[in-house]
Amino acid sequence: MFYNKDNPQWHFNQEQFLSEEEYDLIVGENIDLAKTMLTSDVRDFGEKIYGVKDLGTVEEQEAKRKKRMLGIIGGAVVFAGLVLALILKQILIFGFVACAVFFAAGISMIVTGKGDIVESSSRARLNRVIGGGMALASLLLVLLMIFRNHFSQAEFFILMAVLVFGIAGLALTIVSILKGFSGKTIYTQEVSATCTGYVRSVSRDETQNHRMVTFINTSPLFSYYYAGVQYEAVWDEFVVKKDSDIALNQTVTIKIDPRHPESILSPVTTHPGVIAFQIIMGLLFVGVAAGLGIYTVSGAAEGLTVETSWNPAIEEINGETEPSVLQITDEMIEQYYSADIGNKEWYFDTVTVAAKNYTSDGQKITFTDDTFISLLSPDGQAPEPGTELMVFYTIDEDYLESGYKYKRIFTTGKPGEVEYVGSHASYEG
Repeated sequence: MFYNKDNPQWHFNQEQFLSEEEYDLIVGENIDLAKTMLTSDVRDFGEKIYGVKDLGTVEEQEAKRKKRMLGIIGGAVVFAGLVLALILKQILIFGFVACAVFFAAGISMIVTGKGDIVESSSRARLNRVIGGGMALASLLLVLLMIFRNHFSQAEFFILMAVLVFGIAGLALTIVSILKGFSGKTIYTQEVSATCTGYVRSVSRDETQNHRMVTFINTSPLFSYYYAGVQYEAVWDEFVVKKDSDIALNQTVTIKIDPRHPESILSPVTTHPGVIAFQIIMGLLFVGVAAGLGIYTVSGAAEGLTVETSWNPAIEEINGETEPSVLQITDEMIEQYYSADIGNKEWYFDTVTVAAKNYTSDGQKITFTDDTFISLLSPDGQAPEPGTELMVFYTIDEDYLESGYKYKRIFTTGKPGEVEYVGSHASYEG
C-alpha cells in the first residue's frame, strides 16, 4: 500500500525493535485518537481517522461532504428501523431489511472492489469474492423467508443456518486459496527495495475473560523503483508483531503487483500455516452446512419444535416478563475458569469500586477493600466508583503476609444480573 503520512493510525519511526517508551507512546496516541471520534464532524471521518482527504475544488469537496452526511443519516434510519423491528417482534421485517443492507453492501464490493477505507488496490479480487458471497447469501435468505410456509419452524431455522454456514465456508475457502496463490497470480514482479523505517498501528481484541488485549501491527517502509518511478510503500497486510525481522537500511527483494506497483506482498498473506488453517475452517463450515442440509432433507427435522426466548431487555420493554437473572453455580465457575483457578482454592465476595483510571491497555479499577488487586477492564465498560460487584478470586500467597492486595480476581458479576448459588464464601484467613 502507499504510505500515507497523514494517516493518524500509522506511526512511523526507525526502531527495528520497539522500545517500551515508543510502545506506550503509540498506544497512548491511539487511545487519544479514539476519543477524538466523539467530537469530530462525522462528515470528516475519513480524513480525521484515516487521513484520506477529499480531492477536487472546494465546491466538489463540499458536495462529497453533503453526500456523505446523507449516507450517515440513511444508515442511522436503517439501524433505528432494525432495532424497532426487534422491539416490536417483527422478525420478518428485520430479516428483509437486514438482507437488503447486506445485499447492497455485497453489490457495492463487487462493483468497486473496495471493502475498507484503507487497503491495497490488489485486494479487489478478494473483495469481489466476499461481496459475491454476501449478496448471494442475502438473496437466498430472502427467498427462504418468502417461501417459509413450505417448511416447518425447525426446518426454516436449520435451513437458515445451512445457507449462512455454507456460503461463509465457501467464501472463506475460495478467498484463502486465492490468497495462497496470490504470489504467483497477483504479486508477480520482484524488485529490490530498501527499508527506510517502520510503520506500526494498534489493534485491540477481547479475550474470553472480557479483557482487552492490545496488539501492535508492523510493516517495514520500503523505498524502491519500478518502471522509472520511485515508490514508498508498506506491506498490504501488516504483521501482528511489534518488532521487525528486516533491519533499517537493509536491501531485500520484495514482490509487487505490476498493475499496482505500490502493492507489496506481505509474508502473512501466503503463509502456509495461515492459509491451511483458513481452508480447514472453511471446509468445516461447509461440512456443517452439508450435514444440517442432509438432516433436513431426510425429514428428520420435520417433527422438531423450536423454543425461542427473547432478550430480557426487550421483554422488559414490552412488559411481558421480568428480567431473568443468570444463576452461577460452582460447577460453572470451575469449568469456565479452570485455567485461572488452577489447583488453588477460590472464594466469593462482594466489593465496592473505589476509583477507575485510564491506562494504555484499558481502564483500571480499584476497590474500597485494599486486599483486592486492581482489575483491568475494557475501555468504556469499567463500572463507576461506588458500584457494588460480585467477585470470584484466589489468594496470591506471595503477598498474603503483607495483608495488602493479595486477593486476585478472575471474574466479576453485577448483582441483579447474576446470582451466585454455590457454596464458596469469602476468604477468612
